[in-house]
Amino acid sequence: MPSRLFVFLIVAFVCFAWVGTILVVPKFYSAPENAGSFGDMFGSINALFSGLAFVGVILAILLQKKELALQREELVATRDELKGQKLQLEEQNKTFRKQSFEGTFFQLLRLHNDIVNAIDMESGSGWEFLNKEKHKEPHIKGRDCFVKLYSILRSWLESKRDKITDNPTDLEIRKAINEIYMELYTQYDSDLGHYFRMLYNLLKFVDTSEVMNKRFYTDLIRAQLSSHELLMIYYNCISDLGTKKLAPLVLKYSLMKHLPEEKLVDKFRPIIVVT
Repeated sequence: MPSRLFVFLIVAFVCFAWVGTILVVPKFYSAPENAGSFGDMFGSINALFSGLAFVGVILAILLQKKELALQREELVATRDELKGQKLQLEEQNKTFRKQSFEGTFFQLLRLHNDIVNAIDMESGSGWEFLNKEKHKEPHIKGRDCFVKLYSILRSWLESKRDKITDNPTDLEIRKAINEIYMELYTQYDSDLGHYFRMLYNLLKFVDTSEVMNKRFYTDLIRAQLSSHELLMIYYNCISDLGTKKLAPLVLKYSLMKHLPEEKLVDKFRPIIVVT
């Protein structure tokens, strides 16, 4: 509004000066003798118009400069707004990816627990040598099966202990453990195979994901594992079945952090880092 008022005042001034010149100049000067001399009387007016035109050009430039500045400010504001929207969209995408990951993760974790709970071992299934009276052997399910499985594995390892030298090398220990563990695994493949494949894929899912703080999720997995599960996992990682795939993930995420080493068989002590 102020700029429009300024333009209006300039136009009014020009018109007033033009009219005033026609009325005032003849009173101070003699009447023109001819048309040429009469026209020369308005030379000052021409100079005035030229000056005002120049002022108008400058004014137009200033107005255009101001308009361009406003446009730049609008562009900057628009760019900042788009940047904010982009950041907000990225945060929404991160939140969506995290929610999607957690949804799948907890489904897999629940499935793993379902697999554990579904393990069912009848009395006398492979450990009758531990209890001659079969009718006293209880029917066991779920995580209790790992207690029995490790009892069998420990008994078999102890039976081979005397065949190991006093100072066995890692290679000798691995060979002995692998031979015994593979025999046990073959006998209980329907349960152990399903369990370890699910555990490996659960760890691999976390490891290959883009989620931050992967240790938080692997700690949740570790929290689900019983002491006897950790013992079985340890020996699986030493065997040919787990040394290449499962063992690296177990070591990377410290799943053996709470391994009850005191329950390991002598001469078959840890030969891999467990923390």
